[in-house]
Amino acid sequence: MDNRKKIVAIISAVIAFFIVALVLVNCFSSKERYFEEIAYSEAGIARGIGEIFDLDGNKRYYKIVSYGGKVLSVSFHDFDGTLRPIDESYSKIDYEYNPDGALIGITKSDSDGKILKREKISAKKKKQN
Repeated sequence: MDNRKKIVAIISAVIAFFIVALVLVNCFSSKERYFEEIAYSEAGIARGIGEIFDLDGNKRYYKIVSYGGKVLSVSFHDFDGTLRPIDESYSKIDYEYNPDGALIGITKSDSDGKILKREKISAKKKKQN
């Protein structure tokens, strides 16, 4: 009976390890997702609307790159993947976060990578009890 308990404990530990590894890989790996539209939060962070799962080359799309649940960049692309302006001037938005995960900067660039606007955002400090 003692051996069965050891085997069950080992199997449980291995399963728990794989579950934790799967969660960490999904939460902390860089992801590229494609959307038909975007909307902005009050903080100015874009979120996708109408996810596109199969890029067939027939429509324009927004590409959102995220890591650990935070949006790192947003860009707008033409049918063939060519970078296009999101609005009249910029084609890509990059977001910068502090180590606590608070947004501290937004950089807007044109299709050639030239920085058009940098916006620093003061991170709100968390209240300590």
